[in-house]
Amino acid sequence: MNAVSGYGKAFPLSGVCGPMRASSVLATLALLLGACSSAVSPDATTKGRVEPPAMAPTLAASVAAASAEIATSAPPAAASATPDVGDQLPAELAALPALSEDGSRVALLASYEDGARALPNRELLVLDVARGTVLERFEIEDPDLGLDPPDPVERLELAARLLRTQTWRPLERLEMVADTDLRARTNFMYGQDLFQAKGAGFTIRYHEPKLMIDDNGKRVLNRAFASWSDKGGKKHPLCPDCHACPPTIAGLAEAFVEKDARVALLVVTYHFGSDMCWEPDRTYHVFRF
Repeated sequence: MNAVSGYGKAFPLSGVCGPMRASSVLATLALLLGACSSAVSPDATTKGRVEPPAMAPTLAASVAAASAEIATSAPPAAASATPDVGDQLPAELAALPALSEDGSRVALLASYEDGARALPNRELLVLDVARGTVLERFEIEDPDLGLDPPDPVERLELAARLLRTQTWRPLERLEMVADTDLRARTNFMYGQDLFQAKGAGFTIRYHEPKLMIDDNGKRVLNRAFASWSDKGGKKHPLCPDCHACPPTIAGLAEAFVEKDARVALLVVTYHFGSDMCWEPDRTYHVFRF
């Protein structure tokens, strides 16, 4: 998926139907308001919400039941407006990323870049800790869904219900600070500071492609992850005759740990793309150490 938003364009009445008198506008509005009032069900805001669906083994198995339940439930008050969904996360999503009770999976709310549009672009991911692969994904907001995308508030609530099928414990977010062991990486007119993560007794450094984790000063991981790097070599789809794009520079953007389970979640972001050579989306990596 490549972090839902609708598109629309408002036109002034005078540009469509010619100049209109104020009295005509008021009369038209009155008729419209009367029609809308008669069309609203008198008990539309009094229907009670039903309980969440029974526990299901996977996200895919729960989607149909939870979707049907939400469709027959009254929406929350905030859904009647055009909300900033980033400020209205259900508690289950606000607690992410989190580790499953058995320690086998990590759930997170993944957010992706969207270039110049900067539209919301998010999905719920469940990653396998042992393999580092994606087990489940559930789209919440996708700018490419067209002119009539799903309601993001409803999608957030549905994602929260899917998480309620089991118990999760939150990962601890580490603080991102400048990595003074690395000089700033420069690209013509500007530089890019690279970061390390600190907290809970851990220091995590990613000197591409090498990842190093220290636990209270003791090195517990020193391993190269070549698959995290951008290999370059691609061309812009609209310019097949252009030069191949060089590799971008990968850096650590966020880091989370579950200390007792020795599980880490790292977010890697990429720098120094261009209009013709776009940066890859940020990537999410989970593993034991």
